Amino acid sequence: MRLNIISRTGLPIFAVAGLMALALWGAIAFALHRAERDTLERADAEGRNIARSLAEHVASSVRAMDFVLLHLRAEWVEGVVPFADHVARQQENLKRENVSQVVVTDADGRVAYSSLPGFDGADVSDRHFFKIYKESGERRLQIGAPMHEPVLNQWVIKFTRPIHDRRGRFAGVLALFVPPPALERIYDDIELGDGSIIALVRADGQIVAHSRDLAKVSGVSLADAPGLSSDAAPSGGYRRTARTDGIERLYRYQKVPGYPLTIFVGQAADTVMAPYRTQRTDHLVAGVLTTVLLLAVALLLAYKRRDQQEAGRALQEQIAHLQLVYDTSSAAIFNVDTQGVITHANRRMAELFALPLENLIGSAYPSHVHGDERETERQAMFALRDGKMTTLDRERRYRRGDGSEFWGHITGRQIVDAGGNVTGLVGVIVDITARQRAEEQIRKLNQDLGRRVDERTTELSAANAALQAEIKERRLAETAALSLAHRLRNMTRRLGEAQEVERRRLAAELHDGVCSNLAAIGLNLALLQKQLQHSDAASIESRLSGLIAQIDEAKANAKDISVDLRPLLLEDRDLFSALEEYARKFEGSTGIAVEVKGANSERLMPAEKKIALFRIAQEALTNCAKHARASSVAIEFDGDADHLRLSVADNGVGIDLAGINGKDLGLGLLSMQERAEAIGGRWQIDSAPGKGTRVIVSVGAARL
Repeated sequence: MRLNIISRTGLPIFAVAGLMALALWGAIAFALHRAERDTLERADAEGRNIARSLAEHVASSVRAMDFVLLHLRAEWVEGVVPFADHVARQQENLKRENVSQVVVTDADGRVAYSSLPGFDGADVSDRHFFKIYKESGERRLQIGAPMHEPVLNQWVIKFTRPIHDRRGRFAGVLALFVPPPALERIYDDIELGDGSIIALVRADGQIVAHSRDLAKVSGVSLADAPGLSSDAAPSGGYRRTARTDGIERLYRYQKVPGYPLTIFVGQAADTVMAPYRTQRTDHLVAGVLTTVLLLAVALLLAYKRRDQQEAGRALQEQIAHLQLVYDTSSAAIFNVDTQGVITHANRRMAELFALPLENLIGSAYPSHVHGDERETERQAMFALRDGKMTTLDRERRYRRGDGSEFWGHITGRQIVDAGGNVTGLVGVIVDITARQRAEEQIRKLNQDLGRRVDERTTELSAANAALQAEIKERRLAETAALSLAHRLRNMTRRLGEAQEVERRRLAAELHDGVCSNLAAIGLNLALLQKQLQHSDAASIESRLSGLIAQIDEAKANAKDISVDLRPLLLEDRDLFSALEEYARKFEGSTGIAVEVKGANSERLMPAEKKIALFRIAQEALTNCAKHARASSVAIEFDGDADHLRLSVADNGVGIDLAGINGKDLGLGLLSMQERAEAIGGRWQIDSAPGKGTRVIVSVGAARL
């Protein structure tokens, strides 16, 4: 007996509950998918920005140390003034770069000079940094692997350059010892969350600096990591589990311009995804509780039809119990009717908006949205109600009852009854104010990091300018003191070499800095560059004219699309005047003559009906231009006290209406029909092959 009652009377109720639950879970699934994607995109953008900024900082620091090496090497070769005096003059620059020791070896690998005692005469001929220059003839800057120096009792990195005498013969090696913390000091100011790391890696996979304990990872090679090969992109990202600690991370890498070094920023996947998992749990709990509520209510209604009195008592008990469950959700859940009035809300919503629950229920949902976004949200709500969008999913600012504001993530879907009719909307709001603040903090951190890089660059430029001035003054003094002709010739030759080094440095900076910014423009003009060898000036000018024409056409298309999306003509004038203005523009752009006739009705008309009639006329003119091959179009108004009649007629090729039915109408005709019916009007089309086409829309005056 009970099963028969449920099958006969409860099926429609369960069908409605199922549709509501399906809509709710659809909204939750969409919101979770969007949240996961946004979380990964934010993490990727943050890692990319940090890696790029750190790469620029490392390039600046390495460039400064290389400049000091070149200067000290030149002084060692000249040997006019004691080398220790030169080192003393460079003490400020050395201290700024945290150089702990300066070492010079002779051609046999014995230490000829050390800024620290206890190293003079030491044999380093078996060291890798010495052998690579003596045996292979390498002349470029070398950055050594981190190693623990017993005498200094600390980890150091060697920045080395070879020394050659005036005849070009190998004469030794100049080395700067820099502790890795000098490269890692900026890492401490960057907060990426638990389990995240930052590493500076050579092209051979050797870790040079690390934001964690360098001693634990110094023996680990990252030679197989993406981004280290010579043909790898300058920047990129990937996801991988680290072999050093077994933590899965989202990596972003950025090659250091001008040097065989790469910055890796690894964000722990668990840390990145933690906010999303919390949000997912909240949504799932809210979805389960709401689904249980829907099913319970449906069950109670089914039993109510069988036995009104008994089901009534059970319904009150179950509703009270389920309302308690409904109110325990960590997300605000509410329903609105077709006019946007809140009909149900849980206690979390009352807490979130700082209003008593009885004040929320019966109020208009848009009234709780921030004033700057209220009208936009109202239009979006009605668009969801009318089926113009399937899901409402966006971030909004809301205003609480006490006047304070907060950010919320709103997801909404239609509530459809068993007959397919929209009876209202269901919405879920999650407070994302903390996330917005975190994003703002990240933005400020990135700005501060950029500012610090700029300040560091300015300091280095000032130091470089001061050093250049000192060199210039000293060279003038030496020129006055040394009058021999061969000294003057040697100084002229060294000046030319220094200029050549500076030109190469400026060329590298232009290549790695300005050229990277022009890369996108270069790709678009690459074809023109190739054609310069095979085409005359006329063909190149023709192609450039074509590119300019395409840009102008794209701008014109963007402007046309903007006008099509929002009829600005209606904002300051009546419908008749707006159509006259649009007709003039249409005639000017297509060459088709357009005449607007009839009375200029001044009756008040709601904005949505003015827009609908304007869009219908606009679509009719568009179809005429695309398909009718007409030479003229007539737009007529025929209004009286009872109704308004709008018609658009052309003298084109016409349509064979007998050969099509309603399902075969084109998208443009269906759009006009739907717009007319949406404002309570009647739409019809009269046409025949060779007889032209007339579109007629009639709207009752009582509904205007």
